[in-house]
Amino acid sequence: SIVVPGADTQFQHILRLLNTNVDGRRKVTYAMNAIKGCGRRYANLVCKKADVDMTKRAGELTTDELERLVVIMQNPRQYKIPDWFLNRQKDFTTGKYSQVLANQVDNTIREDLERLKKIRAHRGVRHAYGLRVRGQHTKTTGRKGRTVEYVKGRIGVQESKESIQIIREDEKEKCPDAAYCETFVNDNILPSLSDIIDLKTEYIGSIDPEIEIGVKCLHGDGECIGNIQQLCVQKYIPKYFDFIICQNRKQRRIPSEIVLNTCLDFVNASDEERGQVTQCIGSDEGKDLHIASVEKSKKLGAGKSCTVYLADKQRCIRDGGRWYDCPGGYEVENFLNDICLEFKKNNGKDFPGLYETN
Repeated sequence: SIVVPGADTQFQHILRLLNTNVDGRRKVTYAMNAIKGCGRRYANLVCKKADVDMTKRAGELTTDELERLVVIMQNPRQYKIPDWFLNRQKDFTTGKYSQVLANQVDNTIREDLERLKKIRAHRGVRHAYGLRVRGQHTKTTGRKGRTVEYVKGRIGVQESKESIQIIREDEKEKCPDAAYCETFVNDNILPSLSDIIDLKTEYIGSIDPEIEIGVKCLHGDGECIGNIQQLCVQKYIPKYFDFIICQNRKQRRIPSEIVLNTCLDFVNASDEERGQVTQCIGSDEGKDLHIASVEKSKKLGAGKSCTVYLADKQRCIRDGGRWYDCPGGYEVENFLNDICLEFKKNNGKDFPGLYETN
């Protein structure tokens, strides 16, 4: 603490209580409000339990008085403060009643949100996506920073056990076609055929050995770093496509570390997986993955925004808000049927429980 002696007594202009700087010039009940989790009513009650004169300034309190305040704040039930007065009632893990203070407030909130995300509760999912949770209207409010476009430069989803590819290339401003393709696959193809599909993403860019990142992206280095993040997640985390869907909803903030960590939380990445992804992003490994992906995109001949391939053959294109060049049709049933035909061709039998193909 910073102690400034007065004429007759020592007066502390700044007190350090529960890892918080408290203004010694304010009345004690108001000064205590600087501590997270300690409001005016709780501070008033604690002062009464500690027999502290509430007309005093915080800097006038003795060491014994400060210790009593801290002990009572941290152990309210021992001093007959009622359970209904506390801010943490019937804790989910321990079932105990307590007053959460200072750094514990942020830790407790984070743990609660992590639990909700982990069990995929509705509130947890909305927190993970960065959406409002408490029933507010969202059509016309809170639109700043809202996800409208999708990750620039990604060419979509490629390869399965029966080899499905969706080639994606962003336009100058927005690419709703690429977003549509990814959502189309995630909502309509994966639920039925996830056992025989292994989705992967590839990316578009220009290889340039003279620049540090190795690839020149249409929309700058931020786009390239976002591509590298997704490629590293793709390599080390099985549920990488869920990670991409999560990032798409926060595209304007890619490649922010906050978005990266939020989406890693969303897919329940382990500490080991997080370490592998982080090391990959910050090393030549991520750069090499990006270069290899760009080369593969060129080999496939990716040209239009969202081109679907099946068994390395162009199956369909979606561009300008419509499907075209789709010899097998573009309805969900058409895609499912063609994938099952490819499965039968490679395995000599139908995929059980979905289609019987001729």
